[in-house]
Amino acid sequence: MSKEGKVLFTFDTSTMEDIYVDCDKQLSISQGLLKDFFETTNTNKLFLSLLCESYSLNYKLKEQIEHWFENMFITKKDEMEIITVSQQEAMLMEASIFAREQIKTELRKHFHISNHYN
Repeated sequence: MSKEGKVLFTFDTSTMEDIYVDCDKQLSISQGLLKDFFETTNTNKLFLSLLCESYSLNYKLKEQIEHWFENMFITKKDEMEIITVSQQEAMLMEASIFAREQIKTELRKHFHISNHYN
């Protein structure tokens, strides 16, 4: 039985920190919109679903990034810190970021909501 090499991926730590900060901002936006939703007579289930998904996904992304910084191998290469993760971890991060962008697109498309701080 042959042993296959484990596939590893690397990410720039400053990029992951930027994503972490953006997730925090997205959580604040989602939380404010959810508060407004429940304080009004809004009954649009798609809107509620997208807000809940946005909040949940950003919360989970922040947790995943925290886990990476606490438990994954970080090295310095050419004055840049990089974090090394397994293929499974990288794929989970990629899928989460794509899903987050899709939720932003749906909120913008259906409800004209931009999830950006001015």
